[in-house]
Amino acid sequence: MGPGIIAIGLAAAGLFVHVGSVVIVATRLTGRDPPLSPSFRPKVSLVRPVCGIEYRIEDEIASSFALSWPNLEILFCVEEEDDPIVPVVRRLIEAHPEADARLVIGRDVVGANPKLNNVIKGWHASSGEFVIISDSNALLPETYVEDLLSRWQDDTGVASHA
Repeated sequence: MGPGIIAIGLAAAGLFVHVGSVVIVATRLTGRDPPLSPSFRPKVSLVRPVCGIEYRIEDEIASSFALSWPNLEILFCVEEEDDPIVPVVRRLIEAHPEADARLVIGRDVVGANPKLNNVIKGWHASSGEFVIISDSNALLPETYVEDLLSRWQDDTGVASHA
């Protein structure tokens, strides 16, 4: 067997492996997750740390109130009462009286990370079976909670949604 035949054989094998992996990835990407059982609707706490005014912040915070999950607690966490975001959050909470939403104010220092220090009070105040922590500058899709919980299995510790 000459070197040309060996090279052709290796190239064909490489092509076969590449095409096979593309088919597998495409199948997984287009496959739909099974819908959540209608009976699986635990209380979920959404913790959103807020601080200061950012571009489009009102729209991003307001997306918390448009989530389709029926049993949702929304906790906005801020360190200072005089933070400029506080009136925005209060106005949105007042505009959605049907929502189980509140603003948690205070400084809890648990480490060197300011965001973790801001989030921890929401974690302690949460009453949900599941707790979702989402930055205030994220525009949440309506099915955000369903998307996260659809990935949950008995051996899952954390789920992430980009």
